[in-house]
Amino acid sequence: MYNAKKMNVKSLRSNQDVNAQSAEVRIAKAAITICFLFVAAWTPYAVVAMIGAFGDQSLLTPITSMLPAVFAKTVTCFDPYVYAIIHPKYR
Repeated sequence: MYNAKKMNVKSLRSNQDVNAQSAEVRIAKAAITICFLFVAAWTPYAVVAMIGAFGDQSLLTPITSMLPAVFAKTVTCFDPYVYAIIHPKYR
């Protein structure tokens, strides 16, 4: 600590704080991206479910009701890959 005071710096480990902060930012970005993908994937499924429960059911054909379900369930398979791309220390 005495050497740090001589050099007019708060700590000799200043880059360690920067690395920790950048890791936190990367983790936050990964979490926000995963949450966004979850909402984007399941919103069409929720809309179709609400139409089926409370709306005009004649709008729903087998294809229009299955595509959002398949898309939502497929996106959950891609989440680990997205996390691996965003977070380089993920193994």
